[in-house]
Amino acid sequence: MTVDAPPERIWPWLAQLGQGRGGLYSFERLENLIGCRMRNTDRILPEHQDLSAVPSRTC
Repeated sequence: MTVDAPPERIWPWLAQLGQGRGGLYSFERLENLIGCRMRNTDRILPEHQDLSAVPSRTC
């Protein structure tokens, strides 16, 4: 995959990746069908930019 954007534009999306954060940017309905309770966002969430506060979770 190639993303035509500088790292400073991509990093905020990667930093908020995960369950209980910005989601996985994938098939939300499929993930929820198996009980993952995922919610994908379509914007940068300032409250999820600090990686030191990321809890370890599983589906």
